[in-house]
This record gives sequence, C-alpha cells and structure tokens, in this order.
Amino acid sequence: MHRIDEAVSMLNQRIGKNREDSDSRDGNGGDSSAYFQLYRALLARGDGKAALSALRAALALAVPAASDTLAVALAYELEEQGSSAEAERLLRNRLTGRNTACDDLLRLGLAWILLSRGDRAQSPAILEEAAARPLR
Repeated sequence: MHRIDEAVSMLNQRIGKNREDSDSRDGNGGDSSAYFQLYRALLARGDGKAALSALRAALALAVPAASDTLAVALAYELEEQGSSAEAERLLRNRLTGRNTACDDLLRLGLAWILLSRGDRAQSPAILEEAAARPLR
C-alpha cells in the first residue's frame, strides 16, 4: 500500500471512530482537523472530488475561529476545480453583514477568485471589480 493510501485509510478509521464515540454523546460525530488532513491526503493522491467533499466536511464541523480559513481554502479548491461561481458565492455569503478588519482574509480570498476568473476570461470588467474591492 502506498503511503498516501495508508494515510487515507488511517484518517478514515479515525473519522469513523470519532463518529462512533461522538454519536452517543452529542450527535456531532465530527473532527474538522481529521477531515482537513483527509482533504490534503486525497488531494495528494489525485482524488479531487473526494478531497473537495472532505474539505466541505471540515468547514461544516469547524469552530467559528477556524471556519473563515477553511472557507477560503474551500473557495480556492472550488476555483481550481472550475467552480468559480460557487467559490465566489461561498465567500460573498460569509461576508454578508460583516464589516470588520477580521474579514480581510475573506476579502482577499474573494479578490483572488475574481482576479483568477478575470484572468482566465480575459475580462477587464472582472479584473476591475477585483481591484476595486475594498479591504474594509
């Protein structure tokens, strides 16, 4: 068994055990960090769709302090897999009603998504929107 396959197997076992242990206590059954590591292992193995699912699970289970970072990571992965509109929507939804300096990570992520889309489409309008996006 290849090392990456072994890591995927170990992480799946950990996630399964956490699910069994947690279901009886709080019904959560999740471990955001295990899902994030599974995402990385699946991505290294070249399994993009499964990696994206693991990253979605990590975001869903993340504590609020880590969720913005995972949201940006998910948006970048969506962009890489050709789901630019979903990536933009994810970040715009998280920014709705927020206006603090703590949101700079989300704003920078959104700017990167818009720049990437504009560059790919060779669209000056999208590039101008990304450049005009305020950080605050």
